[in-house]
Amino acid sequence: MSRVRAPQTYPLVLVQYRSPSQKYGDERKFEWALQVQIDKRRLKGPIFRVVDMDGTFSESGSWWMYVMEHGTLRHDTLCYGGIQVGEIHPLGLNRLREVIERHRPVPKGKSWRSRHWALEVLEILKGHGWIRHDLASRRLKKDMFLPEFQRLSRARVSSVEGENAPYPPVAFY
Repeated sequence: MSRVRAPQTYPLVLVQYRSPSQKYGDERKFEWALQVQIDKRRLKGPIFRVVDMDGTFSESGSWWMYVMEHGTLRHDTLCYGGIQVGEIHPLGLNRLREVIERHRPVPKGKSWRSRHWALEVLEILKGHGWIRHDLASRRLKKDMFLPEFQRLSRARVSSVEGENAPYPPVAFY
């Protein structure tokens, strides 16, 4: 008699990045992205990011989205960790990709950042059942994630390797 395995799901992770001019402690200003971790052990999978047109993380007002299909968080010294915010079944990955790529970055004001885009996308993903149950019933705000991001940043810089640690910390739920 063979056992049937439950379908594997991939973690959906909200990731924080600092710009080259930012330092530990500036988490309120860090940029955010989304990653589907197809390889959880190596922190690999498509990363969905929006950046300003000139790539300087300025408030230029012109933003574009890019997807790193085979992105990894390993050895990325600007990545200060991630929080699992949901999960996706492998068969839903193409649909998730379509939903995310359809939500183009449209600044809602001068202070609009990638954090705002990520929160907008997460609100949309709720309707597809891809967001953690404890988050799905609430309106998502930056301050909900900030304490965990600050904890992950501390873990990153206090590790033996410091900011050069090969793996940024990720909180899985």
